[in-house]
Order: sequence, then structure tokens, then C-alpha cells
Amino acid sequence: MSIVTMISCIIAAFGVASGQIMIKAGSQAWVAAGTPFDFRVIAWVSSAFALYGASSIGWLYIMRQTPLSAAYPFLSMTFVIVPIGGLIFFSERLSWYDALASMAIIAGICISAFGRS
Repeated sequence: MSIVTMISCIIAAFGVASGQIMIKAGSQAWVAAGTPFDFRVIAWVSSAFALYGASSIGWLYIMRQTPLSAAYPFLSMTFVIVPIGGLIFFSERLSWYDALASMAIIAGICISAFGRS
């Protein structure tokens, strides 16, 4: 897998993870507003869906030239990125178990990516 493809996979993973974080922001805006029809809710959720769409188009580009078994492990980065986003943006707590699991996921991605080189 080329470095450009790896970077493209990472960008796609960040897009999906960012969309999840935006959905969470939209749900909190819903709680604050008391209605799902508030401008802030609609803005967050619409932006999240637009980002998902853009990430999906990027993923289609990646899939044109990369085996799914090589590219898909990069999407597991979302299991690391989303909890970190929850910590940063929503003051959610993370445990040492979360950190250990994240390190295992990252190690698995590295083994998968560099084992194919």
C-alpha cells in the first residue's frame, strides 16, 4: 500500500470519526433546545451527514485501487479517535482500559499495514 493510500485511509477515518463527534454535538444541542428542529441541531446533524458523504466518496476512491482487506483496518482508528474527541469536546472520562484498548487497536493497524509492505 502506498503512503498516499495510507494517508487517504487515515483522512477517511478522521472524517467518519468527526461525523460521530458532530452527531454528539447535535444531540446535545437538541437537549439544550428541547426540540430537534432548532437551527443548531439541524446545522450539526446536516454538517455531520455532509462529512459522512464526503468521506464515503473518498472511500470509494480508495476502494478503486486498494483491496478492502488492506484498507479497512484503518477505519478501526475511529474507535480511538471518537473517545478522544469525547474527552476533548464533551469532557467525557476515559479509563486506563480505554487507553490500553486504543494502543492495541493502533498496534493492530500498524501490523496490518506494514505487514503488507
